[in-house]
Amino acid sequence: MHNPGPLELEHACWDAIVAGAAVELLDGLMTDEAVLLLADNALRRKEVLEYYASPAPWRACRLEAPRVVELTDAAAVVIYTAVLLRNDSIVPERLACTSVYVLDGGTWRRSFHEQGAL
Repeated sequence: MHNPGPLELEHACWDAIVAGAAVELLDGLMTDEAVLLLADNALRRKEVLEYYASPAPWRACRLEAPRVVELTDAAAVVIYTAVLLRNDSIVPERLACTSVYVLDGGTWRRSFHEQGAL
């Protein structure tokens, strides 16, 4: 059975967000104490799921210059720029993103995600 790594999971998160399927994916991916840090708010796990229950405003996403920094054998940080196209625009939106993953029972889980406009 294939156990996806942090970068593969990060791509899957954005694909799910764009497809409107983020809640199901994130529910299984996030740790119990997960945090989403936005420019104006810090959301805990339950709030993250509520946040992504609304339809996504984006129709496409591409990750630029992704980099994985291994902190330990069981922790890694994924750093990249997300280039997003809103449903009602042709001008891309760029977000600086950082996610922290921890290895839990052989499975990578997301414990933290931060995104902010560039």
